[in-house]
Amino acid sequence: MVRQPVLPTIVLFLLFFIAAAVGAPINGTEVVSIGGEETSSAFEADVTATEVTFADEAQETGAGIDSLLKSPQYRGKMTWFYPGLGACGYTDDSKDSIVALPSAKWNNRKNCNKKVKIWANGRSTTAKVRDLCPGCGSNQLDVSPPVFKKLVPQGLGKGVQNIKWQIL
Repeated sequence: MVRQPVLPTIVLFLLFFIAAAVGAPINGTEVVSIGGEETSSAFEADVTATEVTFADEAQETGAGIDSLLKSPQYRGKMTWFYPGLGACGYTDDSKDSIVALPSAKWNNRKNCNKKVKIWANGRSTTAKVRDLCPGCGSNQLDVSPPVFKKLVPQGLGKGVQNIKWQIL
């Protein structure tokens, strides 16, 4: 069995990623040594960014790129509730885009007023942390109706939705 070196593949991946970020074409030659023999191959690629970049995401949410790169993302469930006086000490109503964090992510009120980015069904939105959800699982969020409706085409009747989310 011939073992393929991993480093050249990683370098190529990074080149494509960087080129996609700036929309530049890439040309080059890869030289690989396998079993003492050097082989080379030429490559050319025109890479353009077609997906949302971290810079676009940061501008949309008001978060810095560092926040998007450093903050962990969670996978869990989302439910909804009608807000009122929350554990952060603010009174919100059913028109506000707010989120209640699970106890595991509450951090003794330090996450109050931070934004949370939530993804589901190919959609995304942000909401402000204003409450605690003591009954939620460690990666579950409880959100206000506007947040749930933005992410779930079926509306509030669905009740529970799988999500990915991140504190910004």
